[in-house]
Amino acid sequence: MKLKILFAFILLSLTLRAQFQQIYSTGNVQGSKNYYFIDFEKSGDSWVRRLVALDTIKFDVMTTGFSTTTEFTYNFSNEERLAGLQFYSSGYDFNGDGFMDFYSLSYHGTATDYRSSIKIISIATGSTLFELNQANMSYSIPYFMDINADGTIEAVFVKYAYPYPGTYSIDVYSTGLVSVENGEMPQVFSLSQNFPNPFSLNGTLNNAETRVNFSIQNPQQLQVEFTNINGEVIRTYDLGYLNAGEHSIAWDGKNDSGTYLSSGVYFYSISGAGFRSEVKKMILLK
Repeated sequence: MKLKILFAFILLSLTLRAQFQQIYSTGNVQGSKNYYFIDFEKSGDSWVRRLVALDTIKFDVMTTGFSTTTEFTYNFSNEERLAGLQFYSSGYDFNGDGFMDFYSLSYHGTATDYRSSIKIISIATGSTLFELNQANMSYSIPYFMDINADGTIEAVFVKYAYPYPGTYSIDVYSTGLVSVENGEMPQVFSLSQNFPNPFSLNGTLNNAETRVNFSIQNPQQLQVEFTNINGEVIRTYDLGYLNAGEHSIAWDGKNDSGTYLSSGVYFYSISGAGFRSEVKKMILLK
């Protein structure tokens, strides 16, 4: 009897063993391009992934299935390239054409003295669906959610006068897009409010840093960015390839050069392959 049980266990283990078999290869592709798969084409209430390619000049979307044949191309402007290609999937199809829409930040001026504008783009049609670009105003990247529980998605932006006067506003726009109950794309990231907030560098040992918790739905390469009120990236954490689940990092109030920052309002977000989470605000006191 014991022998039969052992045999059955071995047979079950062999049956459940993963068997890896290559089903596709792109072949040799240009080293200057970053190839990855992304949710792009709407299919009912779900999304079909496509292979995309990103470099410093353009963003290409391949045809359906395993393919390196380009179907859609978005060419970056000089202003978008100056901004460091802050180009992300929105997670939504705003114009109802069945394809994912993207948003992109642009810098106007120079890399050290600029204002920023934002636009939401339909890659499939090549059109700009929404843009905030005023000569005396600067805008952040948006985040999207149903804020007032009215059943539609809102787009939230940080706006301030340029040059920066020390104040800013949070501007909310209704997109008219029906929210999660009617087909909103599942959240790729879940980003929590930092704690403590505000946090003080001159406080107790437990209050000399702030912690950011987040969860991811799928394993992927991630980074966390902290920006100042001007939209400048002041600290970046490359987190590497993380498994799905809960994660946490601590920020000590320093920039990438190791210098403590001054008191003020800062923003943070996490990003992966073509996706960026909502942007959250924190306050640093000294």
